[in-house]
Amino acid sequence: MDEQNRIFVDNSFTFSDTGSARIIALARRKNLFITGRDTLNLQMTLIPHTAPSRVTTKDQQACLSLAPETFSQDVLLMATNFSANKANRLPGIMRLSAERETSLPGNIYQFGDIELKLQRPAKLELRYDLPMVNGLDEKNLLILHWDGVCWRSVGGWVDRERNTVATVVQKLGYFCLGYDVNKRSTANPQMPVSFTLKQNFPNPLYLKRNKVTTIQYTLPWETSVAIVVYDLLGRKVCTLVNASQLPGWYTITWDGCNDAGVTVASGIYFYRLQTPQFCTTRKIVVIQ
Repeated sequence: MDEQNRIFVDNSFTFSDTGSARIIALARRKNLFITGRDTLNLQMTLIPHTAPSRVTTKDQQACLSLAPETFSQDVLLMATNFSANKANRLPGIMRLSAERETSLPGNIYQFGDIELKLQRPAKLELRYDLPMVNGLDEKNLLILHWDGVCWRSVGGWVDRERNTVATVVQKLGYFCLGYDVNKRSTANPQMPVSFTLKQNFPNPLYLKRNKVTTIQYTLPWETSVAIVVYDLLGRKVCTLVNASQLPGWYTITWDGCNDAGVTVASGIYFYRLQTPQFCTTRKIVVIQ
């Protein structure tokens, strides 16, 4: 800063690989007198555009999960966190307040920049602790996103066992935990936040009585999906799904037949959901 209070900034540094960094900023006048100091801890992660990736802040309180081809090329993505008081001093960031959604006294988390384009949705998960909630109903927690004009809700699914709130985001930038004071759900039922494979119903499958059993599963982003039924020896019985599918909730049925259309024998079978990012198996009992 010179005598006319003009500010000169040295930003001639770049990042080239995954790792942690601490930036210490000193504000000094031309006479070398230091007038201010601030520190910012960054976590840099190299995101290969052809593989799934996870980016976590250094305090382990925020995690961003990315599907393959979320970006058109490899990207070095920044993650950091800072207090709400510091965020309120950032240029262009409005103080955390809203008529319906209220921020909690936690940190602000930044993943990349709002201008960085996502080709696929990403899953964001923020942790909370009970003192932060301070008696509020946890089911009304949500996530707020700074869209460049104001803080807006992007919904949230609460996991009380893990003390997390998760949602699917279409843009990066600044995020924080919030609370829906009017108890209105903002979750989008068409956009699950994780892979799941539900237990089939009915189970056991009584072929003479039920004819078919129903299997439900969810996909948080577009991906290739295979659902295959196996016998106890691990031999493939039939393929129920083998396709690329968009994010969402899915329901399929199995009639107890193999790929040749022949009814299987009574016994224990397994059905497996497999994607490039996820794999899980459940058991099904078939009774003639």
